Amino acid sequence: MSGQRWLAVAGLLGALAVGAGAFGAHGLRAWLADIDPQSAAGRLDNWNTAAHYQLIHAAAMAVAALVARSSYWGHAACALYATGVVLFSGCLYLYVLTTDRLWALPVPIGGSAWIAGWLCLAAAGLSGVLARKTENPFDVGT
Repeated sequence: MSGQRWLAVAGLLGALAVGAGAFGAHGLRAWLADIDPQSAAGRLDNWNTAAHYQLIHAAAMAVAALVARSSYWGHAACALYATGVVLFSGCLYLYVLTTDRLWALPVPIGGSAWIAGWLCLAAAGLSGVLARKTENPFDVGT
């Protein structure tokens, strides 16, 4: 996928994160309180965590999408951020809505995908620095 398409995906994931956060703040709270008042606060916290992390990683994906124009590592970071959104945030949303603990199982895998995405973004930065140093040892990188 091109960097431009990754940027579009990042924008969509960011918009969905804002929508999920708004739904959690306004519509979900009352619904959860009606269904199970004792677990409503914890479930709402899970929802807010999912929306918050999704928004952070949508922004990170936007940065990685710009890097992806010139780096394999940028593409890898985008793919890992997208995977993390599905497995972490998506499964947390489903867990909150259904209370089925099976939806919580993939969440740590999604978090691991995000960590790997950040490492890929770091590798993209380091590969650019190393490439400049090997191409011209007298270039100070201005």
